[in-house]
Amino acid sequence: MLGAVAHAIARTLGGIGRFAPTASLFIVLFWVTDLPRLMIAAWLPTDATFVQAATWTTWGFGYVLAILLIRGQHHLSTWKSAAAVSVQMLAALALLRLGPVR
Repeated sequence: MLGAVAHAIARTLGGIGRFAPTASLFIVLFWVTDLPRLMIAAWLPTDATFVQAATWTTWGFGYVLAILLIRGQHHLSTWKSAAAVSVQMLAALALLRLGPVR
């Protein structure tokens, strides 16, 4: 879902990338960057400070890699890529933290 949103925003901002590579690379990117947090959270409680630090670190690392992905796939500037990724990451964060609107 994140890849589809980032792809749509990147295309709106003038990107020329295709959907399939963008979406599939987003899946791989966020699974790989989230694996360390999942491994740590398997043994420690999720409210532990170390797990929270790992969560924000992997989230930030995934954010930077997503910017590079959109920049390369859609041939956009770094600022436009950051805008495309920021919108979808903020939406994902809001959905995860606040839940769906009822």
